[in-house]
Amino acid sequence: MRREGPGGVGPAGAGVSQWGSGPDEDRQDRSHAHCLRFSRDNSLALVADLGTDRVEIYRFDAATGALDHASAVSMPAGSG
Repeated sequence: MRREGPGGVGPAGAGVSQWGSGPDEDRQDRSHAHCLRFSRDNSLALVADLGTDRVEIYRFDAATGALDHASAVSMPAGSG
C-alpha cells in the first residue's frame, strides 16, 4: 500500500503472507495480522500478528509501497 496524503491509503504496492499459529487453539489457529503501524521515519512497517505472538518488521519503500521482510520479534506465548 502507499500512503497518500494525510491518513490516505492508495492501491496496494505489495502483498505479503505470514504463516504460523500460537498456543491458544481457540484464538490462534493461524496467522492473523491485526495491526500495521509505520515507523516515525516511514522506513518500516510493523505488523502485529495475533495468531503467532510476533511483530513482523518490514522495510517499507514509501515511493513504491514495496515491503521487504527485515526481522520479527517474538512476544510471550498466548499474548497475541
